[in-house]
Amino acid sequence: MTGKEFWHYKHKMGPVTTFCCGPNNRGVAISGGKLFMGTLDAKLVALDAKTGKLLWRPRSPTPRRATARRCRPPWSTARC
Repeated sequence: MTGKEFWHYKHKMGPVTTFCCGPNNRGVAISGGKLFMGTLDAKLVALDAKTGKLLWRPRSPTPRRATARRCRPPWSTARC
C-alpha cells in the first residue's frame, strides 16, 4: 500500500441540502467491481471501483422527503 490516490469522485449535491451531521463520509461498500456510496443528500451512487466512473444513480426522493444517510449502505455488514 502506497496511499496513492487512483481517482477522485465529487458528488454534485441537490439544490436543497441541509447537513444534519456534517459533510463527512456516509459509508461505502464494494461488490462485483462496483463501489456503492450513500451521499449526504440521500442518494445512492455506484462507481466503477477501478476508474471511479459513475455507473448509475437511481432516482431518489425529493430533498423535502429525503433523509441523509448517516452510515454505510444498508446491505453492508460493516459496523458504523
